[in-house]
Amino acid sequence: MNDQQRTFKVWASDQQVYGPISLQTLEVWAEERRIDGQTWVFSSDSQKWLQASKVEGLSELLNKESTTGAEATGIISHGHASEFVRADDLRSFDALVGMEKNDLETLISCCEVVTMCSGNHLCHKSDPADCMFFIIEGQLKIVMPSEIAEEEVLGHIFEGQFVGEMSIFSQGERSADVVAITNATLLKIDTTHLYAMIDNHPNLAARLLLSVGRTLTQRIVQMNDHQVQTKKADFIWITRPFHW
Repeated sequence: MNDQQRTFKVWASDQQVYGPISLQTLEVWAEERRIDGQTWVFSSDSQKWLQASKVEGLSELLNKESTTGAEATGIISHGHASEFVRADDLRSFDALVGMEKNDLETLISCCEVVTMCSGNHLCHKSDPADCMFFIIEGQLKIVMPSEIAEEEVLGHIFEGQFVGEMSIFSQGERSADVVAITNATLLKIDTTHLYAMIDNHPNLAARLLLSVGRTLTQRIVQMNDHQVQTKKADFIWITRPFHW
């Protein structure tokens, strides 16, 4: 399919879908900054929703715009995930291995898509813990903030992993900051939809909660190991001999 035959639909920030439009019109919208690299675009040739920065023929223009400051910053919610994400997009998640396609589609229907730019916070320490996130694309870090010292990086979260899972069990406050290292695309599911899943799809919810529990246990062990190593290092520094 050549460029003249390709058509596109755009999921705009007002949650409306516009199109079909041609690639030429799409390029004009990019130049007018009506869309940016994180805008969701449906391509007739691939038959799937992509971020505009990944659309062939448009990515170079958007990358050029981003170097001049046109790239949007912050966190953007794009509405129901079923419009953008397919079951196959979740195959990279170890926690979801073995799930049937209809189960994955049910999970997706409970989520919304969120995109964010590098350097932005997904959440801050002490924020309400009312949702968790699946990382579709990108890399984030878990950080313990400090007003008197450098931030302490507790870990990294990659594509195919999730973060914020403690919200399922605690519904308290976030225990650390989560910051995007790269531009990222995530699935967000809040506790309301999780509890509805328990009522309406108990088998799916049980498998998801079991996987979340395993991951949470691993992270607690890793954090404990990190604290032990930090205390050992502090002890060695305090007790080392001084040479005058």
